[in-house]
Amino acid sequence: MKYEELSKTYKVTSSFVEEEYNKVVADLTEKGLTGIDLETESEELINHVLRTLTAKSRGELFLG
Repeated sequence: MKYEELSKTYKVTSSFVEEEYNKVVADLTEKGLTGIDLETESEELINHVLRTLTAKSRGELFLG
């Protein structure tokens, strides 16, 4: 996972990205995903999570 790249994209700290990513991975692992499925789903989901969180912090409505 490219924490630095995502942190710049969403204008948050890389430690925040890492923390949120770890939450996503833990949740997906608990649901039984492993290997390439886990990697693919976690990257898509962390982008969604970060878009949602940054939109909410700016008071925007996020759809999608």
